[in-house]
Amino acid sequence: MRGEVMTRDRYIYDIDVWKKVPLARTVHIAVDDDFQTSLVKFRQAICLPPSGISSTILPWICWSLWTARNRLIFEDKSFTANEVMIKGLVLAREWIGAQESKSTILQRLPHARVGHPEDARDFEATCHTDASWDPITKKAGLAWIISQSSHSLPQEGAQSML
Repeated sequence: MRGEVMTRDRYIYDIDVWKKVPLARTVHIAVDDDFQTSLVKFRQAICLPPSGISSTILPWICWSLWTARNRLIFEDKSFTANEVMIKGLVLAREWIGAQESKSTILQRLPHARVGHPEDARDFEATCHTDASWDPITKKAGLAWIISQSSHSLPQEGAQSML
């Protein structure tokens, strides 16, 4: 199977993977459709609710097909159409979960305080740093002093790095 070009069997295999994807509506791809035409057809395709996938599934199934084909060619390892489809769904859910985590973190960040410019000086911080490297012991040392306003004590620290 090494160096295999898209054969009729591989094309049918790809179609079998797509048939297993739990879509709300079937997307019909003609034999002579190119990738761009297929992409446009899948733009509106939505997975059924139990899958938990709220965005397009197309890139994830394509990636699963691509990696499955690479594993077949380079490692002589084959996967069933069902395994490839499930891998695509899992990747899509991981991606969506990571995006939701990012937006949740951004929502929790405090908003900037709107006030007068002179109020901002109370929140300004100055950081002085220094570092050194000893090539013989291959150790580094870091030090820092952070001062905020004239009426607060500076914070300082040092760290030895291996």
